[in-house]
Amino acid sequence: MPRVEPPQRLADERPPDVGPRRPGQVSTGLPSLGEAPSVVVALKTRRPRTPRRLVARPRLDAILDGAIVPGDDPPDVVLVTGPAGAGKTTWLSSWARRHSTTAPDPSPTAWVTVDSGDDVRSLRAAVLTACAQAGGLPAGRLLGDALPGRDAAAHELVAALTHQLAGLDRPLWLVLDEVDALEDADALRSLDALLRWTPPRLRLVLVGRREPRLALHRLRVESRLLEVRAQELDLDRAESVELLSGHDLHLEDADIDVVLERTEGWAAGVRLAAICLETASDQRAALFAFAGDDRAVGDYLAGEVLGRLPPEVRDFLVRTSVCDRITPDLADALTDRDDAGLLLEELARANVLTLGLGGKPRWYRYHGLLRSHLAAELARRPPAVRAELHRRAALWAAAHGDHRAAIEHACRCDDPALAVALVRRSGLRLMLDGHGAAVTRTLRDAPAEVRATPTVALVAAAAALDAQDITSADEALALVPPAEIAEREPALSATVSLRRAHLLGDAGRELQVPGRADTGGPADPELDLLATVERATTRLLRGELDAAEPDLRWAAEVAGSAGHDHMTLRALTGLAAVAASRGDSAEMGSRAGTALAFAAERGWDRVPQCAAAHVIAASAAYSRLDLPTARDHIRAAVELTSDVVEPPLRFATELLDAVLSPGHAGDCTARCRRVSRSWPSSRVDLPPVLVAHASLEQQHLALQAGEPALAAEARQQVERRLGVGGEAQYLRAVVQAHRGHPASARQLLAPICQRVIVCVADRTLIQALVLDAVLADATADGFAAHRALTEALAVAEPLQTMRCLTLAGSAVRDLLARNLGRYGRYEAFATRLLTLFPPGAVGAIQQLTGREQEVLVELPSLRTAEQIAAQQFVSVNTVKTHMRGIYRKLGARNRREALEIARTRGLL
Repeated sequence: MPRVEPPQRLADERPPDVGPRRPGQVSTGLPSLGEAPSVVVALKTRRPRTPRRLVARPRLDAILDGAIVPGDDPPDVVLVTGPAGAGKTTWLSSWARRHSTTAPDPSPTAWVTVDSGDDVRSLRAAVLTACAQAGGLPAGRLLGDALPGRDAAAHELVAALTHQLAGLDRPLWLVLDEVDALEDADALRSLDALLRWTPPRLRLVLVGRREPRLALHRLRVESRLLEVRAQELDLDRAESVELLSGHDLHLEDADIDVVLERTEGWAAGVRLAAICLETASDQRAALFAFAGDDRAVGDYLAGEVLGRLPPEVRDFLVRTSVCDRITPDLADALTDRDDAGLLLEELARANVLTLGLGGKPRWYRYHGLLRSHLAAELARRPPAVRAELHRRAALWAAAHGDHRAAIEHACRCDDPALAVALVRRSGLRLMLDGHGAAVTRTLRDAPAEVRATPTVALVAAAAALDAQDITSADEALALVPPAEIAEREPALSATVSLRRAHLLGDAGRELQVPGRADTGGPADPELDLLATVERATTRLLRGELDAAEPDLRWAAEVAGSAGHDHMTLRALTGLAAVAASRGDSAEMGSRAGTALAFAAERGWDRVPQCAAAHVIAASAAYSRLDLPTARDHIRAAVELTSDVVEPPLRFATELLDAVLSPGHAGDCTARCRRVSRSWPSSRVDLPPVLVAHASLEQQHLALQAGEPALAAEARQQVERRLGVGGEAQYLRAVVQAHRGHPASARQLLAPICQRVIVCVADRTLIQALVLDAVLADATADGFAAHRALTEALAVAEPLQTMRCLTLAGSAVRDLLARNLGRYGRYEAFATRLLTLFPPGAVGAIQQLTGREQEVLVELPSLRTAEQIAAQQFVSVNTVKTHMRGIYRKLGARNRREALEIARTRGLL
């Protein structure tokens, strides 16, 4: 196994003897204090210059500054390791300059650059010369006098150095740069001894691309070693921005993100990116094209990273770059080696831009710029070589359960049969796991021969539809004749057709809904699971809740057991939608919470798939009159539905967003018009319960705003989509009640309250019973009022829905309060409801007589009292009497105030 070594930086030469010898003096080749050192020693002890565009590294400075805090028993050895271009030398050189001059308590810093030709004598010469130059030795002492002869043992040399440094009155920092290049055994033993018996005031900083061959383990155990690794040397965002600014580059945040993503904080990479951008005519294009095949990057990698490696190691890197991450077994399969694990670990230890990712077996990856450079090199090799590498990678990935990598490599290995087989085996599984977007990208770039097969076309379409990308799905399906698709893959074809219909707002009434027997059952579990969820979605759109729920429960259990988290989330959200369609506030809130918690555990809480769960959670909170929670959820849903195309979900989101918008009564018209505009085309199928709820909300807002046309539109939407049933009947009754015709209203409500006419939503039945109770109470029919209100409580209590019981204001509040103690098992629920009414709410129908309500309806028209009297065939005095009664009961001083209050309280 070849050891990966850094390049030799200086010539292998020893310093010559300098100066005259005294009688009896041993020739050491070392200068006395005050004498000029040799040229080589002078070069080795020169502190490197800092670049003109220096980036401050305060967080790294703090690490070293913290190692010299008096009284903290700081470690006396610091190890700094990182790849070429990590900025090790630049940072330490700038720190040494600051620490030696401007620090609050400055101390001298000596610098030695080590090279592979150093032996014990040349290393000692450089160290002592650097210490003398830094002012770290007592004045007048001859360095050579204290040195033993050439054959002295390492510990004797250390003893001599200790003697030389014994007179230090303050700490001396000694930086040994590129110390990992040291090869001489005696020099290593001498340095080991120095580490073991470090003089009290000496602080050593060892710098290199990898750990030097020294006994550092002993220092770790003794807590004498402070380590700064490659990850800490990476530039953070602020440091990268400062470096770019030094090149007069002021990028947008998104572009800075691209720089950080491409360079991964590698200092040389960021600087090379800056150089590339400052000379580019189109900076944005240059930024997105910046990679390892850029000439400047390639030259740097070839010279500083790859140049010192043996040819067989470079070939290993090129071949294994075909994969974005590798494990020793995979690398062996790609390169026909049996020692890839040792080589990968050696590359990682040597900081050859190779990162260990952990795991068992251990995984590795190359830095992005290095990998793109290697990929460019691989692209220059024969196509057959690349195809064979991809084939091997595909087979290895398939055998080890990495289905995504298997398909990606199979689509690039020039073996269509292998690609089709792997897509059929694993494509749907990846989609169920949430990797549909990756499948779409991979298959879009697959060879035409692969994409033109029915299986691949359908899987590509399914993956695109999972991401709600109808255009890409249609493009995939257009490559194969429809008849061939239906004949070769009937179950998958039917399932894909259903999903496409759902995204277009079609309940799929004209399409065949595949059952489990049609999809193959356990023989094809992924297709069976997908078909089941699509079948349940179809039944939800049709309002077939009792049929949809068992399918969704089965899907949630099977997907959860198989680890298909993406499909599990869909099934959990579907179950919440079932509860929402039943109007069960408690259950829908609980199920939506379960779905959102499941997503949050996997870091998916900000993905579009959570939008439906947020809408359901908002609806549940709204039903319980928990408006702050409802608004939080609907805000999240609005943010997540920007790319959602499913009409029911978009409509439900826009509806609740309009209804929950905070504001005063004057906003009613705008909110009502928002609801009106959000209705999709009549060709779009909406769940029946959603139609019912939307129509009730629109009518309520329209009556508050005094917009009879919008109120009538709500009834028309219901009749068009649901027919003339309970909802349409109730909406007519509300209009009659608001026009002051309680008898007509109760006549319309009777079939609903007696369950002769069935309502789609339980909310409609509850509101019908409440309205009947209020109207009965207004006509002094106390028995009928109590009976209707008790029935409303009986329907609402199991569902824990409260808002629809409070819409009539104090008319219901007063009726509830008068009859407390008479509600039996619903007493606690009625008591709780009383606390939820807004202060000062007015029960409009109770306080205004029928004639007063008729006059109130005419007030927005701005007709005079004489004109109203003529229209109603009564005297002017009678109209004026009714108007005075209206003003008194509403607490208004004039007609304008009466209109504002009436609209606020839902009278108009």
